[in-house]
Amino acid sequence: MLSLLESPFALLDSMRRSKTLTIMIIILVILFGSFFLFLYYMAGKQA
Repeated sequence: MLSLLESPFALLDSMRRSKTLTIMIIILVILFGSFFLFLYYMAGKQA
């Protein structure tokens, strides 16, 4: 259980140290968000 709670904090700690990791995660979040918005938009056109 403790390892599940440590994971996000370990990621934040790594992001604080690495600018490249931070940029990669921001881009990944933007891409996933765009993809789900695209799917939502397409599903709305079907109805």
